[in-house]
Amino acid sequence: MSFFKNNLRIYAVLSVVLISICTFSCSNKNEQQNLGANEVQQSLADIKTEAVTNEPADVPAESVQPKKESQADKSSFAPKKETPPPENVQTAVPQTETAVQSTQTPLPAQSEKPAVISEKEKLLTCTMSVKCDTILENMDKLAPEKVGLVPKDGVVFAETEVSFTEGESVFDVLVREMKKNKIHLEFTNTPGYGTAYIEGINNIYEFDCGEMSGWLYRVNGASPGMGCSKYFLKQGDRVEWIYTCNFGEDI
Repeated sequence: MSFFKNNLRIYAVLSVVLISICTFSCSNKNEQQNLGANEVQQSLADIKTEAVTNEPADVPAESVQPKKESQADKSSFAPKKETPPPENVQTAVPQTETAVQSTQTPLPAQSEKPAVISEKEKLLTCTMSVKCDTILENMDKLAPEKVGLVPKDGVVFAETEVSFTEGESVFDVLVREMKKNKIHLEFTNTPGYGTAYIEGINNIYEFDCGEMSGWLYRVNGASPGMGCSKYFLKQGDRVEWIYTCNFGEDI
């Protein structure tokens, strides 16, 4: 009987110990769960405070006020509306250009001359001729290759009335008329004398008919005594270009 009582006491003590251990373990477990829940709630609160204040986590949430968006900030994020181009833009420009072109006054033709001509621009007239008939009397002196270039009557350019303007020289008229009639002409400018020198007409050159042969000119039957580009023509002048075989003695 005493043995049974002793065992019962032992069982009672063990039960108390076990109950105490279980109670202590459960309380610790609840405290840990509560502590974990508090930490999670604190972390969420910190994250929310940082998102609102946009400040470091160590700044108290109570001292930071959330920023209010102004009307200007809202409008700055609004999408801009693009103004659509006006209709028929491509057709409007050509129509404008056509209208401008149609209002332009046509320019007068470049070939048209003014109705009034000044006294200086009035055309004057003179006569001019080119002859080499002196060669016909000196054919023995003529270079053989030039025989076929001499006209039968010795007239290269028959006496013709030609036009000129005031201030033109004998040389100017000769160049223009030979070019117009497609007659060969060759000349050189002589700076020492300040005039042009005629070397050949119709491919007949100086010295082709002797050492003293060449081209000379006369105005109204006499030698002007100056280069052909220095003599300025007058109304009614009679100009003669003559080929001499004896330095003018045979003219």
